[in-house]
Amino acid sequence: MALVNTLGHDLRSPLTAVRGAATLLLQALDEIPPEKVRDLLGMIDRRVIEMSDRIEDIIAVCHLDAGDLSVYMEPVEVGVIVRRASDPDRAWTRPVEAGAVPAGLVVEADLERSVQVLRALISNAIRYSPAGPPVRLDVQAADGAVDFQVSDGGPGIEPELRDHIFERLTHGEDGGPGLGLYLARGLAHAMGGEVAVDGSSAGGSRFSFRLRQSG
Repeated sequence: MALVNTLGHDLRSPLTAVRGAATLLLQALDEIPPEKVRDLLGMIDRRVIEMSDRIEDIIAVCHLDAGDLSVYMEPVEVGVIVRRASDPDRAWTRPVEAGAVPAGLVVEADLERSVQVLRALISNAIRYSPAGPPVRLDVQAADGAVDFQVSDGGPGIEPELRDHIFERLTHGEDGGPGLGLYLARGLAHAMGGEVAVDGSSAGGSRFSFRLRQSG
């Protein structure tokens, strides 16, 4: 039942937006300027992608809980992961800025799962930090590992709460149940990696997703 409630909570907002736009197009298509029609169709497309992502997250959580999550490990270019995760065409409600990635940097990873982890961290940063400042995605490589760092300008997280936020179905400040951070840590562990959080030097929080370098 908890997963059903979570799915309903996470899909209600994009479904409402899609229905509203579709209703407007159906009722007043001949009266809407072509550029507005294009904007509405683009919004519908982005919201459908968002719903698809949420469904994939729920499916992945089910596999995590059942202990049968599959990962396909291979050498993956870090730049590909960063570009896929920070795609500006997605339905982000604020800018997501990606820092430069060293050329030729490669990790052992499942590409799709790695992107899923970073999108969960980005979505969490957007959800729990104030509107305005962009969310940052940066990369640091050291000691045979690569850290993907997602930083926000939010209020930060007390040290004693930093492990608790990764628990399954932890309730956020908006009262909604969340699976994003639980999923991110579970997927990272499945790839032999780790997800952690600490304070950001610019204030707010910095989530780190660590994977082993390839080669």
